[in-house]
Amino acid sequence: MLNTKFEAQYRLLGSPKKILVAVSTGVDSMVLLDLLRQLPNDSRPEIGIAYVDHQLRAQSQIETEFIEKYCLENQLKLYKKVWPVSEHGLKGIENEARKMRYTFFEQVMRSGDYPTLMTAHQSNDQIETLVMKGIRGGDIRQLTGISGIRSFGPGQLIRPLLSFSKQVIRQYAEKQGIPFFEDETNQSTDFFRNRVRKEIIPKMLENNQQAIEHAQTYANQLSDLLELVDESVDEKVAVLKDKSGFQIKEWTILAKKWQIPVLKKIAESRDVFLKMDQIRQITQLLMNSKKPQGKIDLGHDQQFIKQYEYMNFVKKEKKNDSTPEKMVVIKNIWFNLNKKEKIGVFNRDEINLTDSDILDYIFVDSLIVDEGLTLRRRLSGDFISVTNGGNQKIKKIFIDQKVTKDDRNQAWLLETNTKQIIWLINYKKSELSEPFETDKIQDIIVLKKQGQGRG
Repeated sequence: MLNTKFEAQYRLLGSPKKILVAVSTGVDSMVLLDLLRQLPNDSRPEIGIAYVDHQLRAQSQIETEFIEKYCLENQLKLYKKVWPVSEHGLKGIENEARKMRYTFFEQVMRSGDYPTLMTAHQSNDQIETLVMKGIRGGDIRQLTGISGIRSFGPGQLIRPLLSFSKQVIRQYAEKQGIPFFEDETNQSTDFFRNRVRKEIIPKMLENNQQAIEHAQTYANQLSDLLELVDESVDEKVAVLKDKSGFQIKEWTILAKKWQIPVLKKIAESRDVFLKMDQIRQITQLLMNSKKPQGKIDLGHDQQFIKQYEYMNFVKKEKKNDSTPEKMVVIKNIWFNLNKKEKIGVFNRDEINLTDSDILDYIFVDSLIVDEGLTLRRRLSGDFISVTNGGNQKIKKIFIDQKVTKDDRNQAWLLETNTKQIIWLINYKKSELSEPFETDKIQDIIVLKKQGQGRG
């Protein structure tokens, strides 16, 4: 009998003590609810009901009134959400409705302190999902179908009916006299899932009555194989990773069959899920030795970045418009360069050079400071004076030091009144910067960590 098998399976799941059950008032979810309520006292959990009125059918109001009455009569806590028609999209409403439901379920789990969510997916749902994903194409992982248990929100999502067929569930409902509602939209072939359910699955079962069981077996085998693959991929990702990012050279020497799985795993570790065309763009960029740097926008404020020997997936940084591109330096005042650094010009005797928050400094003739100094971003053609009376282009300095494009754009120059660059901050000092001289009037320009006052 179904309830006996369900009880045994429930114990294997660890007999969760507090459960949020997603109920639609259809036969599957009403049977799941009944099976949970019929468990022995030592296993029966505390049950909460999560219900969504999608406002898609005239029958919705009747179903809502039914579940409200059912929960009241059976002393079950009901969490209800109405999805207004005004929030329905014009396309992809099935997917949109699913996202809305699971967002709601997660919110209830958190607010109601439910560690477990249960849904009533059964084996027919599984084969429908496998067939649909096979037809649509995509990642092979999708062919593992619906997972029986996985992490979700603040806890776990369990689907305890996956091993039971629709027929067995319906027979149980009829025998036990369990009330439920039929969703008339399930009869419409306007929806892809309904076409699969009504036209393709029956043909499969005509050829083999065990088609559903076989499909589930294949999905389980594939899931086991992918777990083994994941273990190997994790090992390879660990080799690529260091404190600066992921090493491109180590990725390029991988066997070709491992390159894409490793790339996807790195992306997923940054909550980025790549499409095939994005994977192609990224691999082309990584293999292009003539382009040591590059970016690819991935949508949702995410970017792939190639920076010389390293690659990474990062969120786009929002430009901070509060910092001007050019600032006139005033003596004895700190200027914020970014969130981490500030710079200031002071009499050299006023600064304690043993201060651990000082990052760097230069001495300059006080006359140069009096004539005026300017902080600015770099411009095309900028150069800095170096030893022996020569000049070096700022661009060449950046290339030699393998400075990324982002860091180049954020770099600051300190320029004299005569347009001579005396310091490419963090990268190069010009010959105009001086050694400390006791018999000369000098000022000190100090680069310091943010949040600290004068040393």
